[in-house]
Amino acid sequence: ILCLRSLICSQEIGSLGHAQNLKCLTHNLRKMICTWDVSSKGRHGQTDFCYTTNDLLPAVCLKTKEKRVEIPVPESSATVTITTNSISGTAFATKEFEIHKTDISFVPLTPRILSLTPDFSTSTLNLKWIDNGSVFPYGLDAFWQIQILRKEVMEKVTQVTYYSKLTHEDIILSWNWTSDMPLECTSHYVKIRCYINVTQFVGPKDWSDWSPVEEVPGKDTEPNVSGVFPQDTVVAVGSDVTICCVHQEGRQIKQMKYEREIYPMIHLSSRSSAIRVLNASASHASGTNVVCELSEGDMDGTVLFVGYAPDIPQNLSCETSNFLIIKCTWKPGRPSGLYGERKTKYSLFERISGKNVSCEVNEMHRERACDFPVLADQKTYDFILGVSNPIGQTESSLLVDLTQRVDPKAPEKLTVSGNSSTSVHLRWFINGSFAEIRLLCQIEISSGHSERKLHNVSMPGGKFSTYTAQLNTLHPYTKYQFRVRCSAADHFWRWSDWSRIEEHTTLEAPPARGPDIWRERSPSGKSLKIFWKPLSLSEANGRIVSHEVSCYLLETALESKEVTEPSNSTEIKLGKNDCVISVVAKNHAGSSPPSRITSVELPSGECSQQRA
Repeated sequence: ILCLRSLICSQEIGSLGHAQNLKCLTHNLRKMICTWDVSSKGRHGQTDFCYTTNDLLPAVCLKTKEKRVEIPVPESSATVTITTNSISGTAFATKEFEIHKTDISFVPLTPRILSLTPDFSTSTLNLKWIDNGSVFPYGLDAFWQIQILRKEVMEKVTQVTYYSKLTHEDIILSWNWTSDMPLECTSHYVKIRCYINVTQFVGPKDWSDWSPVEEVPGKDTEPNVSGVFPQDTVVAVGSDVTICCVHQEGRQIKQMKYEREIYPMIHLSSRSSAIRVLNASASHASGTNVVCELSEGDMDGTVLFVGYAPDIPQNLSCETSNFLIIKCTWKPGRPSGLYGERKTKYSLFERISGKNVSCEVNEMHRERACDFPVLADQKTYDFILGVSNPIGQTESSLLVDLTQRVDPKAPEKLTVSGNSSTSVHLRWFINGSFAEIRLLCQIEISSGHSERKLHNVSMPGGKFSTYTAQLNTLHPYTKYQFRVRCSAADHFWRWSDWSRIEEHTTLEAPPARGPDIWRERSPSGKSLKIFWKPLSLSEANGRIVSHEVSCYLLETALESKEVTEPSNSTEIKLGKNDCVISVVAKNHAGSSPPSRITSVELPSGECSQQRA
């Protein structure tokens, strides 16, 4: 902070021994320090300093040998009498001065630096100092001028102004500065001064004196220390980077290389030189080598890792498969180009509970994932995904109702059972605790001769439970394939994966109808040959094992025979009687309804074949 200095000077020059050039200044607005000269250079005794103000009578007198006194700052003006005494104590010169408030200068005390702390890993200096605010009224604006210097010659690097507000307390202020040159390369120095803007003060205001210089020594000041700095550091693509080589006294640097290119060197001290790399491009996964070649064939080096700050995570999504673990996934965006201990790190923070977990991610996967435990009695989760690497950090957030983000695991242990030709019973297990929601499960039914069908069934969820469903109206003697998938019933999010396929064949049922039949009469007319068409699979309801062919006269069977598969015809002797011929298809479950045809000859002119 800048502090203006103003002096009060007596315009009168008296005879020998008279006081002159009276100057008064204040550091704290309450007390002021007054100093003066004496017109002669001879030896003097004590000086009597007396002062009066409008509200202070009689005069207050002080004795001093220093030509310097500290007195209160007057409300408006003060009359000062300075008497110079001889060594024996006899007064021999007296001078009177009138001090007005506009003649008093305000100059803050010189700031005192508490600490100057280096962080070599980031080339950052941390400066701490006390603002001395307790001696001033509340709310004054303070300005602090901070000067950074480097090298043995204290070359000025930068000067900044820092603003603060005084609070009538002594506050420790802190300020950070990052150097464009590693702190190891050469010594850095800091000094500070202040200016306090006391608007109600009518006299001149000035900056304080500069504080004593604080130093952070470079490695080039330490005996027996050498190396290339910074060591194995990480910077952003496009950065301008300064790299230095510190060597032993008496050695010389031949050249410095960045990758394979030789760079011009910047002299820092007798033991340190640097190079400046502009607009650094992304390095290989193993980094970029920097080599310092010294006289006598020796060399030192370091590795620079140049990459990108992490992107904001894209498509952050969180769901649960079992109400035990919440799985959050996201896409990381552009690769950082940093690997190993410098890779991008992720953490998942839940704001409602205050719980935080670190995420172990696989850099080789395009999609990242992180698990977070489901918390008791909490349905809503307010997630912040934090992302950081040595270059930077960012985050993405998501508010989610877990009951609306359920993606169960694929059903397990699917079994199909049944002792029926048209129905089956399915059982399956889902790993998870779904007691707080209802589940919707979808059963896929397929067979070789029909289209795939889907059957939905809703049921209460359970804890690590087995679930069941009954399927009816199936077709007899059919080989079916079943599989199951499930989701939340009330707030559908997505289906689980399908279970494994389970096969089941329904039992046989009696054939649905009799076969199509026809006949041929023999030329002699004494016999008929009966033919039938095999039933389709959907009509047979099982494996047809035989056909029963009968000849009836007035409900009385004249002849009956069993014809086994695969024959599809037989011959019946008529004798003297016509009859009604019946054909019944049989499987292991029973017989079909009969198909009938008469043996009576059709009228002349009609064809001799007849089909039922």
